[in-house]
Amino acid sequence: MKKEFRRTLPEFLINYLLFSQKRYLGNIKMSIRFISKHQLICCIVVCLSLCGCLSEDYDDCEPTATPPDFSLKFLYTFNEQRTDRFEEEVEYIDLFLFNEEEKFIRRIGKEVSSLKDQTLELDLPAGTYTAVVWGNTHHSEFYVSEEDDLESLNELRLSLDIQNNEVNTELPILFHGKETFTIIEQEEKQVQQVFLSRNTKIIRVVFSGIQQTCHSLLDIHHQIVIAGTNGDYAYDNTPFSGRTISYWPVSEVPTRTNNNLLVVFNTLQITEESDMRVRLWDIRAEMLPKIDEDLVPYLLEGVEPEDVSEYLAHTHEFALEVGLTEVEEGGYVVTHLKLINWSDIHEDWEEITPPGNI
Repeated sequence: MKKEFRRTLPEFLINYLLFSQKRYLGNIKMSIRFISKHQLICCIVVCLSLCGCLSEDYDDCEPTATPPDFSLKFLYTFNEQRTDRFEEEVEYIDLFLFNEEEKFIRRIGKEVSSLKDQTLELDLPAGTYTAVVWGNTHHSEFYVSEEDDLESLNELRLSLDIQNNEVNTELPILFHGKETFTIIEQEEKQVQQVFLSRNTKIIRVVFSGIQQTCHSLLDIHHQIVIAGTNGDYAYDNTPFSGRTISYWPVSEVPTRTNNNLLVVFNTLQITEESDMRVRLWDIRAEMLPKIDEDLVPYLLEGVEPEDVSEYLAHTHEFALEVGLTEVEEGGYVVTHLKLINWSDIHEDWEEITPPGNI
């Protein structure tokens, strides 16, 4: 049988007050005279206000509006291994939430180490939302829209924040994800997966045919750069400006077995429509570059058109070979530029270069 506190609590409080007076006055008949009218009214009001929700079954209580039990789970499976590597490669997430009208709601920044099971709980009412997440934006190389400047989804921006629009050091690995979802009123826990893709790419260029010991392209009076208009991104990870970024080598490594030279670049996202060019020139000659080519067709060599998007989403490392031939009057001419399989030759550099530099 359930106990009904609502019927006993007022009587208990009144009796307690009465007997308290008896304790001090020694005469229970006199106690009511000392209880002021105001005291009695206040006591009754308090008791009545509490009675409505003190029954153990809560049948008479007004329901309290609580948000649905909802969370986002972050995954990074768009990699060459096609396994989830979110915790291994993402250090920090920068989450932006927008409502059904694409109006900005809030921004949440979290260290990945603070997430439980790669999951972030959200106290949102039922409705439709869009989540945009950038990974590793805590590094100074990236600038993301500030909350005070953000009203709608279309205003969200991420940009490379670098001097002179030049990259000549290793870039932090940048990630992006976007998901639109609907939260419904139900008792079961709801979990929405958000899949991230990697924006930072590695491009290795192997120079073959060099006839001297070479620790840098400058040793043979050459320079190389990759230029692309991929330094600024909208909410959906598409480049939105014509700002040209110059990507210079972040490392140059010779081999021990021959005079081949490995030159490594870090760039941001590469798409089929990317405007990216590779340029090579002799710094002693006032002439057009020896190479001035659209880079993307070389990187997509052998990929079927219908597979391009998936290939670029899962592939983060590319390798090219530039063939050089020495000429009698000094210097070199370029014989070829082609895509190569890095796994076939990477052992030439593994033993002499710390991991991460190649």
